[in-house]
Amino acid sequence: MRLKRPIVLDVTESMVGPGLNLNGAKLFADFNDATQRAITIRIPASHKNVALRGMKFLHGSIVALSPALDAIGLICLTKPELDLFLEADGSRHRALRA
Repeated sequence: MRLKRPIVLDVTESMVGPGLNLNGAKLFADFNDATQRAITIRIPASHKNVALRGMKFLHGSIVALSPALDAIGLICLTKPELDLFLEADGSRHRALRA
């Protein structure tokens, strides 16, 4: 399956152990925007005390075919120091804030 646009999911309620089952699909990030991730999961700034724990991605893969920024980004807009980004190769890094 080719992604022509990034996917953005907003978490507005606390969740423990949610998952995304890709059912064996390969998601190809095929959009030409180096500032976007294939999948971004956000906790909006307007939702305080919201937690996302134990997120699982099952039975699939995400492949970057374009200069997409990262494969998956977990962004906490209430506490930006908690942002975490996952590269397509499985490595991860935190955002650096000034």
